[in-house]
Amino acid sequence: MSNQDQQEKQSEWRNRELGALWVRNGKNQKYLSGSLKVETMPGVTETVKVVVFTNKNKEKNERAPDYVVYRSEDREQSTSSTVEKAVDEAIEETSQVTTSQTSEEVPEELF
Repeated sequence: MSNQDQQEKQSEWRNRELGALWVRNGKNQKYLSGSLKVETMPGVTETVKVVVFTNKNKEKNERAPDYVVYRSEDREQSTSSTVEKAVDEAIEETSQVTTSQTSEEVPEELF
């Protein structure tokens, strides 16, 4: 594969990227935190911070999703529930990493 072909594939993946997630260790479970780019109107993109938890109801219903995605809330808006504490942790950790660091990196296995 030529260098130009590799650059075109990287550019294609960069254009299709919707966001990034990181594995975090919460008090009771591991979860994912990060952000997604959402097109709110044609041509208008908003970055939404999210957290992803395993679905604890999966055992009760095999057709239930494996993971559930939640919008993160600002620290002032959250209450003291366990899930919301994890959201607060995720917001802090996610805000420390800039998306420009991850948008330039395309995982090798995607080629």
